[in-house]
Amino acid sequence: MFNPAMDRTVVSANFLAMGFVVLVLLIACANLASMLLAKAVERRKDVALRLALGASRGRLIRQFLTESLLFGLLGGAGGLILVRWILHLWQTLFLQLPVPLGVDLRIDWTVLGFTLGVSAATGVAVGLVPALRATRLDVAPTLKDEGSGSGQPKTIALSRLLVAAQVAVSVVLLVSAGLFLRSFNATKLLDPGFGKEPTAVLSFIIPRLQHSPQEGRALVASFLEQVRTVPGVTSAGIISNLHLNTLNRMLFDVNVEGVPPPPGRSGHSVDFTSVGPDFFAAAGIRVLEGRTFTAEDRVDGQPVAVINEAMARRFWPEESPLGRTVILEAPGFEDRRVVGVVSTAKIRSLGEDPQPFLYLPFDQEYNSWVTLLARTRGDPGGMARELHRLLQTVHSELIVTNSTSLAEHIGVLFFLPRLVAVLAAVFAVVALGLAVIGLWGVVSYAV
Repeated sequence: MFNPAMDRTVVSANFLAMGFVVLVLLIACANLASMLLAKAVERRKDVALRLALGASRGRLIRQFLTESLLFGLLGGAGGLILVRWILHLWQTLFLQLPVPLGVDLRIDWTVLGFTLGVSAATGVAVGLVPALRATRLDVAPTLKDEGSGSGQPKTIALSRLLVAAQVAVSVVLLVSAGLFLRSFNATKLLDPGFGKEPTAVLSFIIPRLQHSPQEGRALVASFLEQVRTVPGVTSAGIISNLHLNTLNRMLFDVNVEGVPPPPGRSGHSVDFTSVGPDFFAAAGIRVLEGRTFTAEDRVDGQPVAVINEAMARRFWPEESPLGRTVILEAPGFEDRRVVGVVSTAKIRSLGEDPQPFLYLPFDQEYNSWVTLLARTRGDPGGMARELHRLLQTVHSELIVTNSTSLAEHIGVLFFLPRLVAVLAAVFAVVALGLAVIGLWGVVSYAV
């Protein structure tokens, strides 16, 4: 159960994993078909004798299909036996996440029915061609041993073709696994633009029914002062919507003088958030020009804003943006004067191109959803837990939604790429092993 904002990504990963499953299943089918073709040649005299005694070809085909169906069902049963151990391993290795994640791993009737259907269909599908080949023969020459070797070259050729197909599919999976692993390693090298130093993250909600905006501002300011006195904290700041939060986006249309909006639009779509005066120092975002927010940027002060370097280059590519006005095309938002430029941080994903971003003073744009960042000299995870206890002690009415480190917050974005890379590697190894078994079987039978 994911947040709806992640549904498209999760569904894509599920379809990709199911594609791996289908390819490995095809390799297993080719292995089983090769074995049944070999067994069919060995049973030629038995089939000829049954046909001579009056058995119909259709009845013999049903016998072969019944045997292959039994193989399929035994394979499905063997897989279900391994399920509990594999799912326990899954939970141990992959589901230790810093975000709430519910995964339904119960073996219900839907799963059992699906497994039964696939196992039965697999058994019938791989047994059909061997059954047709085994029952299409000349009875008299076969019984006289005159044709005992007939059909073997064709069987070997077909088995070799199946092995070639297995190796081809294995190569596809191996190449895919290599690409996914390389992409995952490249993703880990991307610079998010913030959070390089150990930093604790504490997210909480200020109940609006209990605290007015004015009281909320005072509460946040008071708690920040307490956090700064905690041993090990070097700087602390707040933000209403932390960067690389895949579950929430804040944006509106803006306009600047001399830059027309895109065709059919009333303005340029820009992400924004509200931050406290010391947020940039706590997050490790560099100030490139001008200043950041101060205590003077109060709710009754002049409306100001800080922009990132990507926004400065987009709207003022050859001049300084300081002192320029950003027109906010949104009800209740005042136009803003740019007072500073900071380095560009990743906003929505690690692989995105530099995106324009607008920072507003928290006091001027109050938000009851608050994320506190505290840079520390020690363990950020332990510091987050300590800040959580402090908040619950002084403001027990606040709702804590997350208590983690900034590294773990960013690491959530690696979950699906890591999962896909690991699945691709596991399925590729299994596919290669099956292809080796199939090749060994065909060579052994040919010898």
